[in-house]
Amino acid sequence: MHMSRSNRFVVPLSLAAVYVIWGSTYFGLRIALESWPPMMLAGVRFTFAGALLYVVLRARGAEAPTLAQWGRVAVVAAVLLVCGHGGVVYAQQWVDSGIAAVMTSTVPLWAALFAGFLGRGWPASRERVGLVLGFSGAALLALGGPLGVHGPGALVLVAAPAMWALGSLLGQRWDVPRGLLGSATTMLAAGPLFFLLALVRGERFTEVPSLRSTLALAYLAVFGSIVAFSAYQILLARVRASVATSYAYVNPVIALGLGATFAEEELGAVELVAIAVTLAGVVLLTWRTSKPLPKDVSSLAVGAPEAAPIRRPHVPSKSPLLARPSAGRLSIEPERAPSDDPAPAIGRALGGR
Repeated sequence: MHMSRSNRFVVPLSLAAVYVIWGSTYFGLRIALESWPPMMLAGVRFTFAGALLYVVLRARGAEAPTLAQWGRVAVVAAVLLVCGHGGVVYAQQWVDSGIAAVMTSTVPLWAALFAGFLGRGWPASRERVGLVLGFSGAALLALGGPLGVHGPGALVLVAAPAMWALGSLLGQRWDVPRGLLGSATTMLAAGPLFFLLALVRGERFTEVPSLRSTLALAYLAVFGSIVAFSAYQILLARVRASVATSYAYVNPVIALGLGATFAEEELGAVELVAIAVTLAGVVLLTWRTSKPLPKDVSSLAVGAPEAAPIRRPHVPSKSPLLARPSAGRLSIEPERAPSDDPAPAIGRALGGR
């Protein structure tokens, strides 16, 4: 009874956090980029958030990663955050925040492909339809929509979700810290890499960053990378994975709404069709039916709008990173708690994408 009353408030608030905060990180990135160089922005964000979270966790008794784990974390951070999230940040210098959110939602599609190539099984018939729809919508958005006029930025945005998915799969296979500690170490490892990339690119300030942009950066670091991800961990412990990962369908809608309302981002008929087709493909790939299904990857989180649920189709596994199958309807009844962390904790909680 006590747990039920607790869930009555904690679960809705946690859902609201991952929906609204992660959905708004793309718009937050747009504002932050007004006066912060892209790679420097990402470096400050992840260094601050990672350091703060790591210190708190260590003070609460979390075990320090081994040197070997730090090495693997650095590789995961380079692929997932620097190439994945960094690609989104780079592209948002030209691409609308709503479009960036929709393109990032294709992470599960890429993950399904990588899982197949890595010998973990190929999608079933319904999931193949989802793959075709999802990639068709993304292609239409890239070639026939506003992305087509942005050249290198568009190419980077198309490739970024693939790197996000690859980095997440590496993190699932390798011995790296899990849960919030995994998020903290990945962010800490990514921060210096972003600063190095900023140095190579010759990024520098031409003027003092505006208060508006700096507040947006603080929002991304504190709320996008710490608060929302903590709420997501609560959801993983208290509700079914289908509910916890439902942000993947909600975040792009929120991002599109914020961009249209506050930044006058416009969408034509081609873009609306492409967005609908892309999201339909993601839903088909990740949605569970009433028929028992193999275990799913419950998260790719470390960033925010950047963490999408991924299915590893029809391949049984004993990995604690995989969530238990659930029914096709959204139910917030908690499942039996897993023996270890239910998610790899490396992918979207850092938002902005």
